[in-house]
Amino acid sequence: MTTTLHPVAVQLGEGIDPALVHYAQVAFGRVPEAQAPTHLRVITDHDPTNPRPIRARMMLPGDRSVSISAATPREAVDELVEQLLATTSAA
Repeated sequence: MTTTLHPVAVQLGEGIDPALVHYAQVAFGRVPEAQAPTHLRVITDHDPTNPRPIRARMMLPGDRSVSISAATPREAVDELVEQLLATTSAA
């Protein structure tokens, strides 16, 4: 399988490791370019009682968006990629 870096604009909230930008671009490279997100925003709500404090939202072609909560920033990216791949294989 070949992966390609897609031009995804990544916005990170306070406390999110900047290395997530490259991780996200590589991860979204597994998704067909026509379905790859154009923008990704990852933030944390800083609530120590929340087991899934990371919030991620991706904007997709056609003005669609998908939002999720996750335990870690990388988990958020992985879940979003898996959702896109599941949508791709279902089509």
